[in-house]
Amino acid sequence: MDVSDSIVVPTLIEGLDSPSDRVRRFAAHILGISGDPEAVEPLIRSLTDQNPNVREVAAEALGMIGDLRAVEPLIVTLRDDVWFVRTHAAFALGHIGDLRAYDALVALLSDEHLSVRNVAVEALYRLGEGVVEPLLEILGDRNGWKLHGYARYALKQFGSAIIDRLNMAVMSDNHELSVNAICTLSDLSDERVIELMIGYLRIGHKMFWVSRGLSYIGPPAVKSLISLLNDPEIHDNTIRHYVSEGLNRIGTPEAREALQAHGFPLYSGNYRHSGVNL
Repeated sequence: MDVSDSIVVPTLIEGLDSPSDRVRRFAAHILGISGDPEAVEPLIRSLTDQNPNVREVAAEALGMIGDLRAVEPLIVTLRDDVWFVRTHAAFALGHIGDLRAYDALVALLSDEHLSVRNVAVEALYRLGEGVVEPLLEILGDRNGWKLHGYARYALKQFGSAIIDRLNMAVMSDNHELSVNAICTLSDLSDERVIELMIGYLRIGHKMFWVSRGLSYIGPPAVKSLISLLNDPEIHDNTIRHYVSEGLNRIGTPEAREALQAHGFPLYSGNYRHSGVNL
């Protein structure tokens, strides 16, 4: 069946009003594949179908078509009583990528179902870099700590493109934002991150979190940490202490050898995973 056929699409649209749940669901699915804008309004009406399986497929189909007319109706569908309908509405909004969905998707991060929350965070970063500043605001909100992990994950998806903005956040007077920015940076695979983190070690009140961040970067950070131990101009014992903590947590043979050479105690492997998680 050629879904681009001028006869097929009107027939499928009629199928959305079929008394058969299976037919309505099938029609919605094929209309999504067709990408035909004529299907948008009928599919929007199907978002209120009595059968949640039809609503689910209608939401998915609207995301596949990507028409902006679907944004507001899909935002309403994020409040559907059925979790998998909410999931597909979030997916669709992420695929369309309109920033009007931001607030509603953030609200969905508190959904009772894990699958809904996971799709919501994926949808957030698909909205584009316009969500970076609002996500950083979440990271700076002490009362919004339950959302911090989701916000950090969404920001991580932007990769190297937001390193400079995260660096600014680290230097913020907002402690919550600064710590979360360090945690986010530690998840990025970019050589610049190690250089920045080494610099942060010289900032007293950030040392604790930076040492953990470097340990989560892992072996790529070992040489830079060892170079700090070997630097004759660093006399600050606090810096050296946190460098040793980072090396202990990484725990590679090279790291442990350097610690021994400088007279630092070696901790058991379990030490790497104790304390505060990022």
